[in-house]
Amino acid sequence: MRRCSLCNWSDERALSQVSLSDGTPVTVCGSHYVVHQRVGRAFTTLGAMRQELGERRRYQERRSPSRYRDELAMQLTAAFTLDQRTGLDRRR
Repeated sequence: MRRCSLCNWSDERALSQVSLSDGTPVTVCGSHYVVHQRVGRAFTTLGAMRQELGERRRYQERRSPSRYRDELAMQLTAAFTLDQRTGLDRRR
């Protein structure tokens, strides 16, 4: 049974393959495939890939600054925080 090399997801419908820089195939789930495409570079080892793209759900603050910061996500978060609402906004 194939599994995502980064999170162990085993649903065959969501699995895909990417390659390391030496051409070695690596099985990843759809979420990690998207993240891999966003990074835009090939990794030399599976360990390096796991370190960069591995599970991040264990961290409290997911919006911390990093090399691959998602600017759109930051703008959306800022737009919808309670701090940004005016006194004319009736959503409470």
